[in-house]
Amino acid sequence: MRAVKFPRDEAANILKAMEEGSSWALIRSQETSDPANAVRNRSLSNLVRPLPSLDQLEELLDIAYVASTLEEEGRRVDFTLAYLSEEGARELKHRTFPFTTPLPFVPSRLAKYALAAVPLTSSFGVWTGADGKLEIWGLTHHGNHVFDVDFAFLPTYLSIRVLRAATFTVHFDERLLLLFSRDHIRIFQEEAGKRIGLVEILRDRLCIDADVAVALRRVCERMVALRHGGTLLLTQKGGEKIGVKMHDTLTPRGQAFALLKDVVDAGRRPVVEAREKAVREGTIVHQRYAHEEKHREALDFVAQLTAVDGAVLLDDDLSVYGFGATIATDTKVPPVTSEHPGELGSKKPYDLERRGNRHRSAVAFCAQQKGPVVAFVASQDGDFSIMTRELDGSVNVIGPFELGVGL
Repeated sequence: MRAVKFPRDEAANILKAMEEGSSWALIRSQETSDPANAVRNRSLSNLVRPLPSLDQLEELLDIAYVASTLEEEGRRVDFTLAYLSEEGARELKHRTFPFTTPLPFVPSRLAKYALAAVPLTSSFGVWTGADGKLEIWGLTHHGNHVFDVDFAFLPTYLSIRVLRAATFTVHFDERLLLLFSRDHIRIFQEEAGKRIGLVEILRDRLCIDADVAVALRRVCERMVALRHGGTLLLTQKGGEKIGVKMHDTLTPRGQAFALLKDVVDAGRRPVVEAREKAVREGTIVHQRYAHEEKHREALDFVAQLTAVDGAVLLDDDLSVYGFGATIATDTKVPPVTSEHPGELGSKKPYDLERRGNRHRSAVAFCAQQKGPVVAFVASQDGDFSIMTRELDGSVNVIGPFELGVGL
């Protein structure tokens, strides 16, 4: 019988990963070669990326876990905790709202006041009080990153973000460390700065252009954020599309819609132009800002199309052929395998009958094509998977990325 796992069970492993992070490893390497610089860097790191003790980390995980299961005025609560002092928050240029009297760090108080802060923009600052116990000293506001080109806000400090009941992520040193979801834990290992996420899968395994892969990941993050569920189908440019019926109305007249393609192509040019002619630094900054604004708008446009029932169809240069498309599912589906994002390379049989209509239709689409194809599916509950057609004609599913974490 498998024992139930609780977050504190992984506290030692999480702390080890934090201690072995790139920033702390650099400081340790400097301690013999450049002691004075190491002291300065350690002092700054203690402010903006402080390491908790094992007991403190266990308490942080315990409180976040229990508080996430509570309700306040009939509503489930979500929140973000920042293990950060008020001084550290100011060092990071965050706005701070220190409480006149710190709140005790207990689940009931945290749940009661969780509604006061938007988890995407503000965190409850937790730090050691005068009595040596953890307490909530106030709120730290880092601002809204939802509309950035990249959604993720990657804090330097230990951050615990509750996503739903008994489900939260842990970030530290500007990287994702862990996803705890109800009764299981996934630790994200990053060796030598390399991570395995959607971009790496698309680029390294499926040989998709790196800039296109990054754009696809950004669209998929937005699909998940819509919380509606959706399907995105990626085919080769000019390739035959079998078993899909484009919507009579929701298909562009004439050429495919190239808004996102044009923005990605434009992003490849400014560096070359800056080298070829003398351009003032202020002009380059303005051009980059204007381009990012257009990039955000293009990503949002394509992602929003997935909120309509039916699939969005685009090719591997990111041109959109239409949305609201339907997939023929009366075809015989070949064997389907699956890989978990945390265990790539270990394929298992995939029970298609237990999946929803989006997953079944996406697998059917992949099975009917003659060339390389990728289907991206966001479930209404927030989980995310991709389906690919293998060289032997079989279909492989990579997922789920739970709540889109790890994309």
